[in-house]
Parts: sequence; C-alpha cells; structure tokens
Amino acid sequence: MGKHLQLSGTALKYIAIAAMTIDHIAYIFIDSGTLLYYIMRLIGRLTAPIMAFLLVEGFLHTRSFRKYLLRMVAFAFIAEPFYLLMMLGRPSVSLWEIVQNLDVMFTLAISLVMLWILSRERWSTTVRLVAAMLCFMMADLCDWSYILPVWVVIFFLFREEKQKRALVFASASLILLPVKYLSGYESFTAFLFNYGVLLALLPIGCYTGNRGSSNSPMARFCARWGFYLYYPLHMAVLVAVKLWIS
Repeated sequence: MGKHLQLSGTALKYIAIAAMTIDHIAYIFIDSGTLLYYIMRLIGRLTAPIMAFLLVEGFLHTRSFRKYLLRMVAFAFIAEPFYLLMMLGRPSVSLWEIVQNLDVMFTLAISLVMLWILSRERWSTTVRLVAAMLCFMMADLCDWSYILPVWVVIFFLFREEKQKRALVFASASLILLPVKYLSGYESFTAFLFNYGVLLALLPIGCYTGNRGSSNSPMARFCARWGFYLYYPLHMAVLVAVKLWIS
C-alpha cells in the first residue's frame, strides 16, 4: 500500500479527525453490543496512534517547543469540559473525578514533555529515565493512559526504521491494550475492536515526510490549527445534539 498511496501530514490529520468523529458518534449514539457499534469503534482506533506519530513529527520539526506545548495545553483545558460531558454524560461532581478523566490533549502534552526529556543528552540516563517514568505515571490519568506515550517513544526511536517501527508498535499494542483495558469489558470479544489501532500502521506507512503545507492562508491555518479547534468543537456539537434528542 505504501508504494502506491502517499500521504502528507495534513492528510494523516484528516484521517485521524474522521476516525475520531466516527468513534465518538458511536460512543454517544449507537447501542453498545451491536455490530455497527463495534465497526465504528474499530475505525475510531486509528486516531490515537496517528496523533502519536504526528506528535513525534511535530516535535522534530517545530520551531518553538515552548509554543507547541503551550498551544496543546491550552486546548487540553478548553476541551476538558466537553470531554467530561461526552464521557460521563453529566458535569463532573468533583476535582478528583476531573483529574481521573483528562482528555487526550493532556496525554499528548505529557508525551511531548517526555520527548523533550528523553532528548536532553546532557542529562544523565538515570535522570532522564526517572523523569520519563513520572510522565508515564501522569499519563495514566488521561485518555489512552500510558499506552499513547509508549507509542510516542516507539515512533521516536524507530523513526528511520519503518519495519522495526511497525513490528514493535504491533507487539506493544497487542500486549499492553488487554493489560490496561480488558478488565473493563464483559468479554474478550467485546474488547477486540481496540486492536483496530493496528490499522493505523497502513496510513502511517504511507507518510511521505511532507507536512502538507500550502500557499493558501486558509489551508495553512487549517493544517496548523484544524485539529486543535475541531477536537473541542465536535464534542460540543455531539453533546448538544445528544441533549437536544434527550
């Protein structure tokens, strides 16, 4: 597939956005246990690995790590109320409940900090590993838990070796996903759609290294800000529709 189809970074973002929307529509509106529900949730599993991959690309090419991180943290806070309404179906009743249900933008921000830490070659290996472990512990409070930072590390370490990257990603996902999430499902069959993350290797393998920039100001704006804006906005719309239907 990778020999015939070529995808830019912007194209990967569009795929991630589409998959995320399908996933959240299923989560909010489709009865769990139905075939349609599982198919839509399986498609939705493409989003997190693609965003982890793009985070590494962003880290390697950003002109300002500080601005990149602040932008991500800002939208994490903006999205959090809508994420809580979508996941819990109601406003949060306590600070601890909020802390235990942080949206994926927080996970990405923590993963970004972890990449910065691991890249500090002047720091001792021990200091970097301890700091990275603290990031993993913090990520466990967020959407996708420590699994997303693991993917980020894999994509970072094997960024020049596509076959090894795919093999290590698949192996880690096959092991870690049931360890973290299987207990939350009534059966292994009900859990299986989570292995849809492996499908993300197909579009990631088609990535050309091109960020997908354009001379059009609107296209550049969408490429840079599109996901940040779309993430809270689409949840707000879906929650509003759900409340209106109810």
